Amino acid sequence: MQRFDRFAEESLFVTKICNFLVRSKTFAEVFLLPAVEFQHIIHSQCDNIHISYMKETALALAKSSVKANKLFGSAEDTTPSGGFKKHCHPYSSFRKFWDCVVFLCLTYYVIAIPL
Repeated sequence: MQRFDRFAEESLFVTKICNFLVRSKTFAEVFLLPAVEFQHIIHSQCDNIHISYMKETALALAKSSVKANKLFGSAEDTTPSGGFKKHCHPYSSFRKFWDCVVFLCLTYYVIAIPL
């Protein structure tokens, strides 16, 4: 996925729940918009013809993305799962311990060294 890509937008028009997971390789800003709020906003700003066109477009894009995923396969897993790199994951216990050690050393450096 690239910047401004959309994912599972057909879920905004039909009562389909997306059960896929998306992982980001870098920082990603995610906007969560409930379908009820989306419908309220869209009905206040668009007419029924335009809404039906957006629904058809979303469904067509969903079908083509499913075909593309079957053709090309899914994306590779970039989360480190082996060796030392699995300990460096931000939510690992080692990483939490290491962050605490670094914080304590920095505190010691800022307070004790100047005295």
